[in-house]
Amino acid sequence: MSETIDLSQEQLTMSNIPHLRQKRTSAWIMKQVIIALMFPTLGALYFFGWRVLLMIAVAVGSCVLFEYLFQKLTKRPVRINDYSAVVTGLLIALSLPVSAPLWTIVLGSGFAILVIKQLFGGIGRNWFNPAVGARIMLSVFFGEQVSIWVEPGAAADATTQATPLGILASNGAEAVSSATYADAEMPALLDMFLGTGLPGNVGETSKLLILIAFGYLVVRRIIDPHIPLFFILPVAVIPLVTSGFDLAFMMEHVLGGALIFAAVFMITDYSSSPFSPLGKIVFAIGAGILTVLFRYYSDYAGGVGFAILIMNATVPLLDKYLQPRIYGHKRVPVTARILSNG
Repeated sequence: MSETIDLSQEQLTMSNIPHLRQKRTSAWIMKQVIIALMFPTLGALYFFGWRVLLMIAVAVGSCVLFEYLFQKLTKRPVRINDYSAVVTGLLIALSLPVSAPLWTIVLGSGFAILVIKQLFGGIGRNWFNPAVGARIMLSVFFGEQVSIWVEPGAAADATTQATPLGILASNGAEAVSSATYADAEMPALLDMFLGTGLPGNVGETSKLLILIAFGYLVVRRIIDPHIPLFFILPVAVIPLVTSGFDLAFMMEHVLGGALIFAAVFMITDYSSSPFSPLGKIVFAIGAGILTVLFRYYSDYAGGVGFAILIMNATVPLLDKYLQPRIYGHKRVPVTARILSNG
């Protein structure tokens, strides 16, 4: 004897899968990144004063406004409530010196949102990291305005000071060990780690606070902890080997500039990095190697931003050729792919 069960639409209820505990939307992820960015923001306020808040307000306000206006004028859905523009604004403000004029912040924010992000289709479709692109654009076209480094506590219009990375870069590839330059010029490694007394971009000086932010993002499972390490690894290994295993020289490269800040907040960007696990590793290692080459052989002290943008351009190729093979399927021969594409 069988029993008929009525499965009409009225009796069906939709619910989340039992093992899904939290809805990981884009807005939720961006909120976690914003929380993590509060750690270097607090350090920026402590070291460089209240002007940092003005810089952040201008950058975040500009990014949100540019995104809203663009989406309104192009009749696209307004998505400023996903907080991605807020993250971009925070990154731009924290990657500039306290002496940066406010108009450069507005210009950089417009370039990041309008040119790099929205013209490529918005969040998830932009090839390049908007904040990195904005910082590089400003350094190339307005280098004098955004390269005035002042010590913490000094006035924004004070005389520029040499950053630790600037001391390294002034010797270029000739700086093969810590003995190449006067040790008195280079700050102590502990000061470089804590950020005390260092001129530089406001959010990048305290490596301790950035590492705390890194721990938060890892605990919240926002980023893969291995990717920042693969990025930093070449910047540690290459100077170590070329200097004859000078540990101080290696640590000066690791702690100098925006390397750790970029490792936590920029190399891990979802939109502008590969999807495949192997692709992410190659992307990070490639950016690390390019960073060292820029530091050794170019006029740009950091090299991190240029390295990331170059690797951003390789993402489509990395995703195409380094995607995991589906179990049970053979990789399509190259000749077959060419023929199928005409």
